[in-house]
Amino acid sequence: MSVWHSGATIRFRPDPTASWHKARDGHEPANPIVGAVADWNIPNWQCASVDGEAHHQLVDPAQSATVMHCLRHNLHTLALPWLERFSNWENAALSLVDAQDAHARACDFYLMAGQQEKALWH
Repeated sequence: MSVWHSGATIRFRPDPTASWHKARDGHEPANPIVGAVADWNIPNWQCASVDGEAHHQLVDPAQSATVMHCLRHNLHTLALPWLERFSNWENAALSLVDAQDAHARACDFYLMAGQQEKALWH
């Protein structure tokens, strides 16, 4: 399974829900998004300060180490724990419900986790 990051959207290739949807509904899901978050919405996410401005980009080769250190810190301490919340279908559903986002997708995740009563409730 590969994961790529486009903006703030996490997509899994191949989509792990595709075979479930195909067996249940006769077609694959419309989109393979499992979860999404913008970096500025992750509590404590920080940008490196380059010339008094916050940067995620390597705009100044002299500041590359500073920017990369900050990015590495954010990835290890903030992004990986965020991804861990999507480590199983029930956790993924809970994360979407907590964020008040993509309730239909959360219901699918509950169904895949064998939690039909939670899927019906949400």
